[in-house]
Parts: sequence; structure tokens; C-alpha cells
Amino acid sequence: MAAKIQARELRGERKIDIIEEFPRDTPLTMFIEPTNACNFRCVFCPTGHPKLLREMGRKVQMMNFEMFKGIIDGIAEFPQPLKMLNLYKDGESLLNPDFTKMVRYARYMDISEQIWVKTNGSTLSPETNQELIDCGLDMIGISVNGFDAQSFFDVTQKRVDYELYRSNLLDLYQRRGDVKISCKIADTNLTKEQQQKFLDDFSDRCDYIAIEGLHGWSTSELYDWKMGTDQSFDGTPRKYKVACPLVLYMLAVSSNGDVSICNDDAFHLHQIGNVKDESITDIWNGERLKKFRMMHLSGRRNENAACNKCDYMQVLPDNIDEHLDRLLSKLA
Repeated sequence: MAAKIQARELRGERKIDIIEEFPRDTPLTMFIEPTNACNFRCVFCPTGHPKLLREMGRKVQMMNFEMFKGIIDGIAEFPQPLKMLNLYKDGESLLNPDFTKMVRYARYMDISEQIWVKTNGSTLSPETNQELIDCGLDMIGISVNGFDAQSFFDVTQKRVDYELYRSNLLDLYQRRGDVKISCKIADTNLTKEQQQKFLDDFSDRCDYIAIEGLHGWSTSELYDWKMGTDQSFDGTPRKYKVACPLVLYMLAVSSNGDVSICNDDAFHLHQIGNVKDESITDIWNGERLKKFRMMHLSGRRNENAACNKCDYMQVLPDNIDEHLDRLLSKLA
């Protein structure tokens, strides 16, 4: 039976002192996005709003294996391995036909202590499940988008065979070996009865289970991604922050090669480079990232469209605001 948790309980990489270790010679955490395409249209996710994506100029992309290989080879040049490599961002990662090949290469190159993926679980099958278990993942997170067939449709705008979905997840769990399986549902104003239905239907097919709040993404002014709710997505108390802690330790690579410091910038509004033009190590040590950090640490995040009204940073567990002068001096 799964342990009921809040998402922050899985954030083991937060245990190090990010203040003392700044500036790091190696990112602590990285996100690499195999694709930004998704077969769902979830109402609380930017990827679920094609019209808005077109207006913001975000094209559907599939990262090819050669680009991915180049990124991993670049990560291998850092002095230390990553603590966490997350192979997902704005899309459904398993739609990339090279996904398990990507995981195998990242594991072979030994560039991260942990490799995680999050998926909506819609493409699971016994054959796919075995490939996922064998390829080298440490954690498979399943974002369950309903507690029955109708609620799945209400959230995703797609029809799902609910019992087949549950069956495929049970099959994955039974094959898991040392791979951990987590399940979570987004609390879209769910009743207590609906929450319990989710827990009853999925607690026997994962190691960890959670009911998470919604968050406003980096562009909270464009749409009410929280659907009228105001809870923290992972149970961390909401607190206004002058500067985003992610600038100290994270990199994210989108499926088109754009690099940012944030896994929540769905519209690529604060890119600090592209892996087609320079190596990941040069981007990490480069002038654009330094200037972006200085912008945040000097209280000027409003100068960037992604950061100006970001809701996501308000619920991040780290808070560096009391250390801004000290951190800024380290960049001098």
C-alpha cells in the first residue's frame, strides 16, 4: 500500500546548503524535455491550450537523439554528477519514440545520481512498462488526471478507458523491481469523496501517492492556471519572494534546445542560450546566466516577462531573500 505524501517529501536534492555552495561548478538539478507535445489537453496546463501556445509562438517539438546525446555528453564534462536529472518538462515524454534509448544513454554516461520521469500514464502497456523498468529510471511519476472516466475527460478533454488505465498502472507497479512509482492527482476543487476515490483506486499500485494543489506557472497573468484555487501545489506555504532560488542551481533544456533556469517557463520567455549554439557547460558558466542571476539577486526580476508575475516561485521550498547581498557579492 502506497505511503500518502506531499510532493516536497520527494525533494531530496533540496537537502544541501544552496547558499554556501553558490556558485556551483555543476548544476544540482536539470530538466531535459524529450518533447513538448502532449496527447492530453489538461485545463490547468499551458500545453493544454493550443490557441495560447500559437499566440505565444511555441511550436510543437520533438528532441532528436543526437541533440539529447550532445546534451548528456556536455553534462559529463561538469566536475560532478547531477543530483537529479528530470526527463520531462512541458510535454508527455513517452511520446518521444527514443525515450527509453535516451534514459539508457544518460544512465550509461553516469551523469546523475537519480533519473526521474513524469508521465500522464496514457501510453502504458505491458510491453512499454517493461522497457521503462529496464532502461535505468529511478522514479516514474504518474500524473493521474481523474478518478473515473468522466473526470478524466473533464480535465484532459480526451477519452480514457479508466479500468484499462488502472490495469496498466498495476502492471507497471508489479514489474517495478527497484524503480519507485509515485501517483498524484491535481486538486481541481475535488470533494473529499472524490479524493478518497482516487486514493482507493491507486494506492495499491504505487509506492507514493499524493493529492497536489495547482500552481500558476511562470505566467500567472495570462490565465488562471489554478482554476480559482489558492493552495500550494506541494504543501509548501505560499510566500512572496524577491528572488527565485532556482537561479542558484538549476538548468532546463526545452525540446528545441533552448536553455533556461526554470522548468516552469512554458513559453520560453527567459532563455539564456541554446545547445545548438554552445555547450551546456559554457551556458552554465556564461555571461547570460550571470546577468540573469544578478537581475534576480538585485531585486529586478520584474524586468523579465517569465519572472515578473511568476506564481511558481512563491511556493518553492527554498527562500534566498535574506542572503541576496551575500550571494550577489559572490558574482562580483
